[in-house]
Amino acid sequence: MSLKLKFACGQYDRTIPFRTGEIRPRDIEIDYTPQAPELTFYEQMKDLRWDICEMSMSAYVQMRSKGRDDLIALPVFPSRVFRHSALYVQTNSDIRHPEQLRGKKVGIGWYQMSGAVWCRGALMDEYGVNPNEITWISGTEVKAAPDADQVHQAADMVRGTRQDKPRLELMLESGEIDALLSVHSPRAMARNEGTVRYLFENCREVEEEYFRRTRIFPMMHTLVMQRKIYDEHPWAAQNLFDAFEEAKNRAVFNLYELNALAVAAPFIVHEVERTRQLMGMDYWPFGVKANKHAIETFVRHLYDQDIISNKPEVSELFLNLESGNSGPIAGGAEK
Repeated sequence: MSLKLKFACGQYDRTIPFRTGEIRPRDIEIDYTPQAPELTFYEQMKDLRWDICEMSMSAYVQMRSKGRDDLIALPVFPSRVFRHSALYVQTNSDIRHPEQLRGKKVGIGWYQMSGAVWCRGALMDEYGVNPNEITWISGTEVKAAPDADQVHQAADMVRGTRQDKPRLELMLESGEIDALLSVHSPRAMARNEGTVRYLFENCREVEEEYFRRTRIFPMMHTLVMQRKIYDEHPWAAQNLFDAFEEAKNRAVFNLYELNALAVAAPFIVHEVERTRQLMGMDYWPFGVKANKHAIETFVRHLYDQDIISNKPEVSELFLNLESGNSGPIAGGAEK
């Protein structure tokens, strides 16, 4: 008899096979609810709604650093994004270098979100700009500060995703704030209104150079499992890991299908080739070994930004799982 687990996660190319049944973890039946990650974070932090789910790296490390032990993470990262491109200014702004943010007002939806942690970490490490040299303006009722309440912040995140053009974007366009740190593309850019631009106008080159120097592809979200389920069924962690690894590999393979493109991007194969030339064949790695340096860097950023008061070890945060120890079942076949 297979183990049944409730699973919530965004619907990505690397998770869709769990909804279609093309991939299923060995001896595990997944009941997959695709939904916005902000909602999943809120539900899991509030009342442990899910057996396994996508979780904010920042929220998870904070919970663990404060002694909460009812969740354990698998070294699976459903969301990874470079975040130098998360900084925006008005098109006609004089701000063209990150050092010019000192003394400025910068809008931020949620101070503790993983994307903001990575972005501020890069400002500190790469450009010597400390967060306390910037005035942070919140787009919610929760104060933009390191000690903001996580659950209420997550609730505000859920509400914030429903707005047409969020307040901070309007404030940027009107000049009430000097810059915006956002993990969502401003509506003005998506609509090509011409009022907003990246602070790093060559942000792709900046982010590629960041990877060359650091070998870090920042992770935003990880996969967490309820500790009590892991304690009762420790074998399930490796089986889940292997299935997610297979789903990710299949998603990348499908990008090479030229008969009918998997995504609405005409040059996607060339983009993947460019990415692999820079980052290697497995440019989206799972597992502890391949991600240890990135995880340690993220924990350091949280500590340096006064969001956590102690730095948990990687071994405390993640199960030491690597690929190749077992395998998923393709096509939903029974074992």
